[in-house]
Amino acid sequence: AGTGATPAMIVLSDGGTYDYGPVTIGLTAAQTFAVINTGDTAATLGTVTTGGLLLDPPFANDTWSCGSGSLLAADGGRCDLRVVFTPTDAGVANDVIALGYNDGVTNQTAPYAITGTGKTPAQLTVSDAGVFGNVTVGAMAQQLFNVTHLLDYWYGVTWNATRRDMARWKQKPEETYRLAVQ
Repeated sequence: AGTGATPAMIVLSDGGTYDYGPVTIGLTAAQTFAVINTGDTAATLGTVTTGGLLLDPPFANDTWSCGSGSLLAADGGRCDLRVVFTPTDAGVANDVIALGYNDGVTNQTAPYAITGTGKTPAQLTVSDAGVFGNVTVGAMAQQLFNVTHLLDYWYGVTWNATRRDMARWKQKPEETYRLAVQ
């Protein structure tokens, strides 16, 4: 008598959920998931598109290494599926990748929860600092600008004739300022 083979079973890499973390509105974060057949029977993939995976914006299928109807070999056959998160609003977005496949007996779905947080872009307001006034050629005049942050950073800006656009910033009040000179 022979032994029976277990049906195909599709799993996605990276555990049962994936968090894209905070992503600035208008930017895109991507994650490539390995799609792996852990069963003893080959699996036939369903429709591998944004609609076929039942993804809603701000999530979308980007690229994959095997397409709709592809066969994943038994015992470790794999392909890659890349899903992107492009937030258009601030706040948490949740979805489930619903990868359909046939396990050799019946149609199945491999669900995989994904989440991401849209983050409002940083916005700076620079005070109207006035004018430099009359400055002798070769002399230097300093100007102080007040920079107000709206999101999670503290700034200090200095401008003079020899170093333009010198900015200091830090993300946490207790951090030391970082310096950038352009």
